[in-house]
Amino acid sequence: MIGIEDSSEFHSFHCHDLANDLIEKFGIEINEYGLINENDKWTEMVEYMNDEKNGFESSPWFYVKVNKVTEKASG
Repeated sequence: MIGIEDSSEFHSFHCHDLANDLIEKFGIEINEYGLINENDKWTEMVEYMNDEKNGFESSPWFYVKVNKVTEKASG
């Protein structure tokens, strides 16, 4: 989940230490990279995070998927 500022800078749900709110409310798991493991609650999480009364930044929040890329050894 990332929030995008008007200045095109990115926000994480970690910026204001709100990961525990998401863990408690949606039962998500955070992996060793600080990212949310796959789950089926993305729509609900985006709606929750875009509601300013829940304590997240007022920038729009989006679901993004991150893929780990590893370099192959040449040779």
